[in-house]
Amino acid sequence: MTDTQSSSTAQSTQSGSSQQAAGQGAGSTQTQESQAGTTQSTAGQGTQQTQAGQTQTQAQQRPEYIPESHWDATANKVKDDAQLAAHFNQIFARDAAAQSKQLSLPANPDAYKVELPTDFAAPQGTEFKIDAANPLWAQARAWAHENGLSQEAFAKGIALIAGDRIGTQQQVTAAHNAEVAKLGPAGPARVDACETFFKAYLSEAEGKQLMSRAFTASDVQIMEKLVGKITGQGGGSFRRNGSEPPEQPGKVTEAQWATMTPSQKWDYSRSHDQKQFQTVTGGRQ
Repeated sequence: MTDTQSSSTAQSTQSGSSQQAAGQGAGSTQTQESQAGTTQSTAGQGTQQTQAGQTQTQAQQRPEYIPESHWDATANKVKDDAQLAAHFNQIFARDAAAQSKQLSLPANPDAYKVELPTDFAAPQGTEFKIDAANPLWAQARAWAHENGLSQEAFAKGIALIAGDRIGTQQQVTAAHNAEVAKLGPAGPARVDACETFFKAYLSEAEGKQLMSRAFTASDVQIMEKLVGKITGQGGGSFRRNGSEPPEQPGKVTEAQWATMTPSQKWDYSRSHDQKQFQTVTGGRQ
């Protein structure tokens, strides 16, 4: 092969290689462009989907001030405007009533009045007196104010306390009456006679205090024995208050004797020493 042919062959080889490389470069460029196009397309679709999702979310979002029960999620709107308005009106009215009540409450604990309701009526024969100095009421006032009670509600609470105290008082009275009944028909008169004696022998307050401890029939009988010992020893011949000595306990008055039945008079007579009685015309002495 001549030098001219070898040179021609080399040039042809180099030209083919250059063309092949150029072709590969062009193909590579086309591939990159295709990938770029695909990326842009994907990005565009993603953006569109995101925007569509945001739009859809915004369209379905319920305003916070509208209750779920008044919201139509399918139509994305209020179900009934009139019903929603009525709902808000109820809330406004309730809030206004609560505010009005709050303003009408006593301003502080000391503003509460310790008194019974005007329509409170104690059972016949009983009574309930409020002791304003009782520390209970200061605690009750503080509790009432802390819990937002009205004056009316506070008074009703006092009525509950009064009812409980009266109930206890009735039970004590019933038990005491049962004990006095054990003393016989003249039982009440015997108790009164002892109290009259001790009020005169001691003092009004001391005599009453002493007799308040004579609860049972046995207690009254002990008091009668004590009176008998005092009068038997001459202790009843004077009073600390300077007045005349009282009559012996157990002796009923003319007025009490007049109201007694024959059987009661008979029982009374048998329960007392007859030496203390003197029969006179028209009655007893």
